[in-house]
Amino acid sequence: MKTLTAYDILNIDGAIYYVCNEFNALIKYENTDQHELVSDIPDEGIYAQALVSQIFCVDKRIILIPLNAKKIWIYYLEQKMWKGIEIENPDCDYKFLKAVKFENKIYLLPSRYRKIVVLDVVSNEIEYIDIRKGMDNKIGGVYFRNDIVIHGSIIYAAYCSGGYVFKFDMSNLKYEWIEIVPESDGFSGIAYAEDKFWLSARNDSRKIYVWDGNAICKEIIIESEKKAYSRGIYIIDKKIYVKKENKTLVIDINDLNKISERNVSYIYVKKTKEGEEYLTYDGEYICCLEEMTKSVKLVIEEKDREKFIKERITTRDAEYFMNRGIVQEKRDFDLSDFLILMS
Repeated sequence: MKTLTAYDILNIDGAIYYVCNEFNALIKYENTDQHELVSDIPDEGIYAQALVSQIFCVDKRIILIPLNAKKIWIYYLEQKMWKGIEIENPDCDYKFLKAVKFENKIYLLPSRYRKIVVLDVVSNEIEYIDIRKGMDNKIGGVYFRNDIVIHGSIIYAAYCSGGYVFKFDMSNLKYEWIEIVPESDGFSGIAYAEDKFWLSARNDSRKIYVWDGNAICKEIIIESEKKAYSRGIYIIDKKIYVKKENKTLVIDINDLNKISERNVSYIYVKKTKEGEEYLTYDGEYICCLEEMTKSVKLVIEEKDREKFIKERITTRDAEYFMNRGIVQEKRDFDLSDFLILMS
């Protein structure tokens, strides 16, 4: 068995879909304890890793947000076909960690990319928003991680490489950079509760900053160790969760001195109509419904993975093999010979 991980899970009518980080595969799981290998992303190597950061379902289409993939990809569930949407600077790695769907558009927030990309899910057209304007040399490096706050049409995203919060209105595409902590070298995420924003420091200062929208009103020291990066923050039911490498710190919002620790670290927590969904760094998907809690381990049999990779390689390269054969030590192999060698 091989444990898989993913940055996002999509739940469609009880079936879950995800793109695993370990190799190039769109995978489906549907109450059978069997992870079905649906397809691989075209134009990417079969062993390519961490291709996708987030996935959406729109009108029986799965829209894949590129992390290391070179395009925005759409998979049509009924036709079982792919469509790629080209973007500028396709070779940039860690492009987008977070995207937000608002009305008929998806807004891709940059991680190491240099612009917001706006995808129209009706026309499949894209536009770019350069968010560096007016900031001179104050911004650069990594922009945003995946923990943000959304109020109506407005996104609040914590800047990873400096003490700013980025405020962006999706209804009119206007934005501003708000300086919060001038001496900070960046935040790992932002959350909202009790009429205040809570920002987790990313690097040096082991703090949570409480911001009321105008100024910092409180600082919480969470640990003194310098090496553990903070991966983000979220708040549910008056509990603050701060992701610290492979653990999660839990802080009681009513007693900020009360801090406990969990041995699991969550990539995200989603609130849904039915309950809540959790995804861990250890490859476990947990869906908490009112009646029950469902847990799915993202694992795959090694023989299934090998079979999938062999099938994909031969399918992709069949025309090449048929036309030119395979050369190995000055001997030509045709496709049938190759299939025997792969079996």
